[in-house]
Amino acid sequence: MLKRIYSCLKIIYKYSPIAAFLYLVFSIIMAVLPAIILIITERLINSIAIGSAHIKTEIFLWILLLFLSLLFMAILTFINGIQKIKINKTLSIKFSLFFYKQITALEYSNFENADSQNTFSRLGNSLYERIVDMYEIFCATFSALLGFVAYAALFVQVSLWTLILFPIVAISIYIIDSKNLKIMKQLQDRQSLDERFASYLEKICLNKHALFELKVFGAAKYIIQLFSSKSKKLHKELYNEYTYLQRNLFIGALISILWIALIIYHLSDAIIKAEVSIGLFATLIGGAYSLVSSIQSFSYLSSVLTQESVVMVHYQNFFSF
Repeated sequence: MLKRIYSCLKIIYKYSPIAAFLYLVFSIIMAVLPAIILIITERLINSIAIGSAHIKTEIFLWILLLFLSLLFMAILTFINGIQKIKINKTLSIKFSLFFYKQITALEYSNFENADSQNTFSRLGNSLYERIVDMYEIFCATFSALLGFVAYAALFVQVSLWTLILFPIVAISIYIIDSKNLKIMKQLQDRQSLDERFASYLEKICLNKHALFELKVFGAAKYIIQLFSSKSKKLHKELYNEYTYLQRNLFIGALISILWIALIIYHLSDAIIKAEVSIGLFATLIGGAYSLVSSIQSFSYLSSVLTQESVVMVHYQNFFSF
């Protein structure tokens, strides 16, 4: 896995180092910024709760800082979109040129080899786009992890034990997401042959020349029944698997809700005892949802990254011919 990520980074930073570096840096800033915004919100609520006349200037400053933070987030999102376009543009020209030169340098016998044909098929079209997508997922995964750490730091100041319990939630969500993605991948592999066959039957029915022959030989009804049978089988399998996936997602959501309920109970008790401010109470309630969301993003993206990184295996296999 790490070797695949390294291969991807090596290609990205070879052809578009500045844009790739800026994309990673801005992704990291955007991951940490929401936690900073929560802290600013806490200070703002506390200032409003005090409500004295001399505090109005402070309230205005916190509101201004909150506005600038949100504006900064929007600007970074826009700039990062530009960086991705630059990475795509550079790789589409420079990397694609390099890759096609490698293909043309291959011996003709490789194009008749079954292994090489399978590798070419798995690499597919627009290889550079798949490598850029993998880099984007890598940055998002790394950023989600940093976002989780930033949110977790907020909870340390109130209750260490709630944070200690959180790894149970995180691991449960990760296992569920990984299992769901694996099930979906197995379903796609299992249904690929039937899907291609159903697609072939559909094309026959939509082709006027083929349809004419089917009518002449009285086979049209048989083809339609065969298509209907295949479609029903595919949809039944899909329904059964999706029902199972939704059950898993419900279990993950239930675990998260129980943890958030413990957070709310502990914070409610703490505010009654005047151990935390109103601002911190409101901030951590919102932060609990954000913390769960960040670990959900990390677990999902890390699972997707594992699957997407397979393209680097095929790319490395290509150079073994």
